[in-house]
Parts: sequence; C-alpha cells; structure tokens
Amino acid sequence: MLFISNDHARKGIKILEETARALLGQNVVFYIIGGEYTSDIANVKALGKLERKSLYELM
Repeated sequence: MLFISNDHARKGIKILEETARALLGQNVVFYIIGGEYTSDIANVKALGKLERKSLYELM
C-alpha cells in the first residue's frame, strides 16, 4: 500500500500514474487521503489502483 495525501497527488500525478501503470498486475493500491477528488486522479483510478479513504477508515 502507498499512502499519498491529495495535495501531493496533484503535484505529482504524472509520477503517480506512471507508477500505477508500472505496477499493473501486482497487488498494490494507492490510497488518496482527504482533499478534493480531481479528474487527474481519475486516470489512476481507471487502472484499478486507487481508492479514496478517510484516515479514520484506514485505522
């Protein structure tokens, strides 16, 4: 699991997307914690690698 705040995801969405593509077929999920859902993040979600969770849900 990789935990990334939404703020960082916006700044590095290309890195996040490339990493998700590289990990296709592996059991890895990116969790975006808090913040707004953006269309940029939808590209990673389309790869089946992204879930939005609150910090409370993860604990």
